[in-house]
Amino acid sequence: MIGLINKSPVLTGAEQVAARLFSKEFPEGRFLDIKGLCKVATISDIKKQGWSLNPGRYVGVADEEDDGVDYRDKLSKLNKELYILKI
Repeated sequence: MIGLINKSPVLTGAEQVAARLFSKEFPEGRFLDIKGLCKVATISDIKKQGWSLNPGRYVGVADEEDDGVDYRDKLSKLNKELYILKI
């Protein structure tokens, strides 16, 4: 949308949120491949995938971050919390 007084673009609420997210994820102002989030796919990439536009075929899964907590301990604590909530 263009402002009537100064002819500059006026962003709606959704456009402002999108602009903030874009600037956070892409600080250089260019769309880049981010594993688990987005990928710039070429026509040949899409053709190799049988013309499927399913994002999972291109984006992949982000690497899991190690939080330093043992998985079994974490699961045990969560199960205890769930048991308490069920009572």
